[in-house]
Amino acid sequence: MIKEYCKDDCFKQSSLRKALGLVEKRNQVISFIGAGGKTTTMKRLAQEYNDQKIPVIVTTTTHLKIEDYPWFLLEASEEKAMEILSKYGKVWIGEVTKEGKMQRPKEEFLNQMMEKGYPVLIEADGSRRLPIKAPAEHEPVYHKKTTHVVNLYGMDCIGKTLEEVCFRAERAADILKKSMRDIIEPGDIAKLMLHERGGKKDLPEQVTYSVILNKTDTKELERQALKICKQVKENRIDNIIITGIES
Repeated sequence: MIKEYCKDDCFKQSSLRKALGLVEKRNQVISFIGAGGKTTTMKRLAQEYNDQKIPVIVTTTTHLKIEDYPWFLLEASEEKAMEILSKYGKVWIGEVTKEGKMQRPKEEFLNQMMEKGYPVLIEADGSRRLPIKAPAEHEPVYHKKTTHVVNLYGMDCIGKTLEEVCFRAERAADILKKSMRDIIEPGDIAKLMLHERGGKKDLPEQVTYSVILNKTDTKELERQALKICKQVKENRIDNIIITGIES
């Protein structure tokens, strides 16, 4: 399920790419921040580009899990990257850390790939698989060519405590003026996404800022997501999107 918030209501969209306003855009560098399903959402968007026969590059400025797929490239080889793109329509580029994860590729190699003009999807911070987060001092790590920022929140955090479901919960508690054991409400997500130490921390100028309320898997969570949309509609957010299992 993909719905876009517009004029005080949510309307179904045919694709994530369309909901994010990416269909007519060129030279897209899309950085994903927040929590609640960044990697899964990147995969979904990459597949949509594949379906339209548009080659796509995926990478990170932090760390990603290495998966056993032939489109993962863990060396700086433009020739191999182009071979993978030609065969699979996508390539995940980076280098291996000592811990066996994928980290950002060499800057020269990444710039070479960006010059191809293909969409580039970047995971720009981590969340340890928790539904929401507040960024640390060093986060997010935006690439200087970022054109779009997509900030995710997992709606499955509603009704749970900060200490249960929030990465860097102490920072979130300070922003929200709550204790670690306080229950998360829709208004808390709205505040986090708009806060200069939350979702808008170090937001580059002239980027398109979109928010995805992910894991909206029930009618009740959809109602709560719509409540969040209405709370933030007057603020500078270019797209607000609700995603989840069809409810």
